[in-house]
Amino acid sequence: MGHPYSVPAVYDEPARGILSTLIALTTVCAIARVASRWIQKADSAADDYLSYLAYFLNLANLISGILLIPKHAVSLPGLMLGNPDDLDYITNSFIAIGIFYILTILLSKLSVLFLFRRIFTMHITTFRIAWWANLLFLVPCWTAPVFTLMGLSIARKDLRQSDISKIGTPVVAALNAFSDIMMLLLPVWSISKLRLPKQQKIALVGVFAVAMIATGVSIGRAALLFIRNHVQWNPAYNTYMDIVMTASETSAAFMCSCLPVLKPIIIKVNKLCSRSVSRITGTLQTGRRDPTGSKASRLSLHSDRDTDTWKVNSSQKGIHRVREYDVDVDVIPLQSGMRGHSPS
Repeated sequence: MGHPYSVPAVYDEPARGILSTLIALTTVCAIARVASRWIQKADSAADDYLSYLAYFLNLANLISGILLIPKHAVSLPGLMLGNPDDLDYITNSFIAIGIFYILTILLSKLSVLFLFRRIFTMHITTFRIAWWANLLFLVPCWTAPVFTLMGLSIARKDLRQSDISKIGTPVVAALNAFSDIMMLLLPVWSISKLRLPKQQKIALVGVFAVAMIATGVSIGRAALLFIRNHVQWNPAYNTYMDIVMTASETSAAFMCSCLPVLKPIIIKVNKLCSRSVSRITGTLQTGRRDPTGSKASRLSLHSDRDTDTWKVNSSQKGIHRVREYDVDVDVIPLQSGMRGHSPS
């Protein structure tokens, strides 16, 4: 991912590689979500629309980061040239990235909240209170401060080096991480009350716990912003980390909003893979030949899948298949003259 003291401090390739990878991963998640809902034959709900909108906003965020690379935003030699047009473009792009960041995080979390609302009943008082607490914390307590910082950034054109930014940005990032933790705890109580085996409860909690990925990224970004106030990074690396960490957090938030609803397509893909493996295995087993090439060995065949037994009838010189699980010798009385012959 680069190093703050690398020489000549050009981070074009790492930034382009990370952003391109995130575009590919988020696009796969978006397509998989659409396919899963189609497999279920389910109508789109509020959480689906919010997630799709979050995808396009995150895509705009990632593309904006890629477009900054030709403008020498993550190259120290290019920044040292001080091209006024490039510097203005970088400033305006960071304002756009900030807006995309806020809206993507907000919509991704709202998508998860409305997914919980769709899955769990709002008639349970405890869950209803916890759901509204999450919503109110997300909208007023996080969205209001972050939009305030964004407004000051637009007014001053560059707020990243101001005292307000050095204090406000890490605080807002910490509030975002705390909101992630609150949302992680939301479905746990409801799942614990379900009448399911313990293993299934753990599996359900694990499905929703994938949001820990986004939470980890949020905590890491908040810690990085606090650390950055006490270290001296070159401007190119500073810009590079802003682009990469912002893109990683928004992409992780979007992907985590999709993962809990991808079970249908995962099952479908698993079945297709199992069938392909079975066909390949069957072809290999059918293609085997006895090295002796004897007639008796070719007629003595065994099938492991249905435990069929193939026998040779000497009088008719043909093959009769007898399913072992279709014949119960303890129930069917065999006459003394019929013993030793295959049942007709």
